Amino acid sequence: MKKVISLFLALVLCLSVTACGSKAATESDTGKTDAGNTDTAKGEEQDKDTSGSGDELAIDVALGYSEPHSMDPTLATGADQFEILFHMSEGLMKFAAIEDTVSGNDNQYSSEVVCGQAESYDFDEASLTYTFHLRDDIFWSDGEKVTADNFVYAWQRLVDPKTAASNGTLLNNIVKNATAITEGTMEPSELGITAVDEKTLTITLENSCSYFLDMCTHYGLYPLRQDVIEANGDTWTEAETFISNGAYVMTDWVHDSYIELTKNEKYYDYANLGPSKITFHLSDSETSNMAAYQSGEYNFVSGIPTDQIESLIASGDAYSNPRLNVTYLYLNCKTIPDWRVRAAITLAIDKENLVTNVTQDGSTAATGLIPNGVTNSENKVWTDAVGEVMYAWLQEKYPDYDLSTYSGRCELAKVLYDEAVADGWDGSATMEYKFNTSDTNKAVAEAVQSDLSGILEAKVTLGNIDSAGYTETISKGGFHLARLGYGITFNDAIGYYQLFGTNGNFEYSGWSDANYDKLVEQASTMQNGPERDKVLEEIEQIMYSENGFSVCPLYYASYVYCMKDLQNTFYSAISNLTYFGYATK
Repeated sequence: MKKVISLFLALVLCLSVTACGSKAATESDTGKTDAGNTDTAKGEEQDKDTSGSGDELAIDVALGYSEPHSMDPTLATGADQFEILFHMSEGLMKFAAIEDTVSGNDNQYSSEVVCGQAESYDFDEASLTYTFHLRDDIFWSDGEKVTADNFVYAWQRLVDPKTAASNGTLLNNIVKNATAITEGTMEPSELGITAVDEKTLTITLENSCSYFLDMCTHYGLYPLRQDVIEANGDTWTEAETFISNGAYVMTDWVHDSYIELTKNEKYYDYANLGPSKITFHLSDSETSNMAAYQSGEYNFVSGIPTDQIESLIASGDAYSNPRLNVTYLYLNCKTIPDWRVRAAITLAIDKENLVTNVTQDGSTAATGLIPNGVTNSENKVWTDAVGEVMYAWLQEKYPDYDLSTYSGRCELAKVLYDEAVADGWDGSATMEYKFNTSDTNKAVAEAVQSDLSGILEAKVTLGNIDSAGYTETISKGGFHLARLGYGITFNDAIGYYQLFGTNGNFEYSGWSDANYDKLVEQASTMQNGPERDKVLEEIEQIMYSENGFSVCPLYYASYVYCMKDLQNTFYSAISNLTYFGYATK
């Protein structure tokens, strides 16, 4: 386990360091940063192996997801959309391959953050202002130049409350006026982003943010064409009208079947791209996807049937990559209003069993909300620094139960549940567990159902929803338990805490706590350091104390995949995605 965490930490630190200063982005004493030396990115080296690349290479990929929720970068909600969008669109910064390989696969490289559409940037610490200088050779797929105004429009659209984007609060407490705009007290035009001219963009921060450059890889911050969106409305993301500024362009989208991409002739590194065509197959059936892979129809699959993972990894036919992601359950505070019931559910679920006997993919049992790989200001792994925060308050309040063991947790779970029943909770009522369709999610749901039935004698029914409409459905409530997995694109615990509470953009459990909200806002404005670490730790302690337990972390997920007949792919542990743009046979 320590070896896995060490590898993950190395990958995360690589991203954090290179964004602030390395061979790809070196800051001088004057503050001038030249991050445009794309020759350092492995995918863009002229002497790379090109055997099997070019017009003859077409690859087929199944990511284990069905129809995407949206291919609009502003409205996209998950890793499945990001993984496809990442091939078609590019932000100010991007991920690029480095020489290190991942998880023993010599054909997949790790990555770092380098400049994308920006050629270089300056940072003025006194005014907290970034100035990005755009490349001269960036174009949209229809031949129009990419301009600074395209970024201004996209960022303002993201924070506009009328857009109602799930990631609308992404820039809150970071970019000037973002919070006031999302709260409706200022206009989107007042966001701290300005197009000085066609090739110069200034972004003024509200507070110091060590991970800001990492954030600039986020799909919500990709540039957009206002004319295309306004002319086509909600249908602008269809293949006929989708305009790309990245390496690939969408040429076909057969809904509920596949999305086909081909090389973008206007992309600045077109000459070095690999596949002429990448087809993403839209299916959440892990069994059928694996069968297509084994028959030679697909080159790459992620999301593998749980009963095959262990043997495939052991034989070297599958790989398990570290992933900055936590899978958790929402425990709805409206349908489960008694915190003791929510705490009992949290205690009764055997998380070690989930990763050992259900997922079997290298995931690790959760001890709190923040996954392995996130570090504090002293570069200590967060989970090591804070311990089993999910049970800490309960252990102090109920010292007679050993919560370091599953048996001890089950004993307390039963006590809390029986207390709640005695005080009015209807123990005979049936609770509804919602999950987005996949074989793994179903297996996890069945294991949780068994735990709650066996330990609490609680009745739980299971209901699956297709991925395309899943987050929208659970955002409306109406469930008791609902599964979600979430990963952030930067190394900071605040990225998870901002999801929840009164102002949380992913607060689907209906939980609210004024002190929690206050501390999240405070931590968002503090300089990185030990004092901020203490505030962040206190935030999570509130989540798992009396009147809390609205979120039950299950496990820190891994990224399991099979790949054959491909070389020169690269992987981002921060964003949980594989890039195929420079792949070769």
